[in-house]
Formats: sequence, structure tokens, C-alpha cells
Amino acid sequence: ILASIDVTGLYTNIRHEDAIKAVSDALDKRTEQEKTAVPTKFIVKLLELVLKWNLFEFDKKMFLQIIGFAMGTRCAPNVADLVMAVLDEQILECAKLPDGSSTIKLLRRFLDDLFFIWTGSVSDLHSFLNKINQLHLTIKFTLTHTKRASDDSDICDCPVSESIAFLDTSLSIRNSSISVDLYRKPSDRCAYLLPSSCHPPHTTKNIPFSLALRIVRICTDTDSRDLRLGELRDMLRSRDYGRGLIDTAIQRAPAIPRSEALK
Repeated sequence: ILASIDVTGLYTNIRHEDAIKAVSDALDKRTEQEKTAVPTKFIVKLLELVLKWNLFEFDKKMFLQIIGFAMGTRCAPNVADLVMAVLDEQILECAKLPDGSSTIKLLRRFLDDLFFIWTGSVSDLHSFLNKINQLHLTIKFTLTHTKRASDDSDICDCPVSESIAFLDTSLSIRNSSISVDLYRKPSDRCAYLLPSSCHPPHTTKNIPFSLALRIVRICTDTDSRDLRLGELRDMLRSRDYGRGLIDTAIQRAPAIPRSEALK
């Protein structure tokens, strides 16, 4: 079973004490020379100022944020990553079986989005979700997973699906391996920069090739790749990009082997 977990409102649900501890523990792993140059206590003190003194006004009243980060705070992604790294270990622990093996065979995370391969049943997967939602007082998880029609006997209200979305990819299992395709949200709107925009000419000239190369990187199947490139051609035409520029980019990108494009 392919599954993905998402954190509900990560930045606004990180407790200040958790953020400070995660950063302190990470900084203490530095070399003695690094710790002497910029002491851990100094960086932690700065973090406390960012976290504990976020004052703002709303409806003519003053408020003090007592949990989480203010949205847009520059250090928030790094600190959130460190907090989630602590939870990674606890999540993996929840997937362990009595014999020491694990029902998770692969786990990858980008900030608050986790992808993993689950080898147990669907009902065990939802029990696992309930278990990890007890790990933290404020950080909670939601789950999506692949499901066959024959899995309906399990206690699961999730829809039948052969694929799941993870970031900008759609993942499924084909011929005993993971197949990757491009994923676009249903709410996605084609809003690529218009060539008439007051940007340097090289900016808009490079956009068709960059988008085409992204498709080459993502799609494992050449049929899916060619389908997505055709969709890209139509979207770029709708944004007034020149036909010659589009065709050149779409011919140039697939000429690069996917193994090279991924580098």
C-alpha cells in the first residue's frame, strides 16, 4: 500500500518548548569550533524572541501568540523540519512489529508531507494513524492511501484508488515497482507568467523548457510523459507563448535521459 501523511497546520501547532528543544539538540551536535564561534545559547535566545514575542493587533485589540510560528517567519521552515525529524523516529517506532521488523519499508518526508510504503493491511494502517495521532498534543496527521476494491472488507471509508498524490507527483504500483506521474490539484489554474510581462526576455524564454524538463524528471513512463508534454503545450499556448518556442522546448527536454535530468 502506498500512503502519504500530512500534518494539519504544522507551523501554527508547534509548541514553543518543542521548537526550542529540537533546535538546541541539533545545535549541540555541532563541532566544538562551531559552537564556540556561535554559541547554542545565543541562537536559542534569538529563537525565543521570535517565538515568544509575536505581538499583533486585530480588531483594535492586542494579542500575543502563545503557540506556533507567525506565518512567513524566516526561520520557521528550518525549525519545523527539526521538530518533524524528532517525530520521524517516533513514527517509525509505531510501525514496529513484536519481532522487531516494521510494516513501513520506506519513509520519505518533505517538511510536513510524508510518503511511505506500508506492507500491512488497510485496517492496520488506520490503527497506525490513530497511534501516531497520540504522539503529540498539538501536531496531528491526516492520511491518504491506495486501496483496491477487494479491500472494502477492511474497516476503512477511504475511496478506492490506484494512486496517491505526494507533492507534485502521482504515485502508483505497476509491474511491482512505483510508477510516477505528474500531479495537478483540481483547483490548479494555468497562471504561467505571460510573455508580455515586464521581465527580462530570458525569463519567459526559459519557462517552457524548465516546465518540460520537470515533466521528464517526474514521469517514469514515456506514454505519461508525452501526454503531460502535450497538456503543457496547450497550457503554454493559452498563455500566448510562441509556437516555435514551445515546440523547441518540448523537443529538447525529452532528449535528456531521465537519469541525467534527475541529477
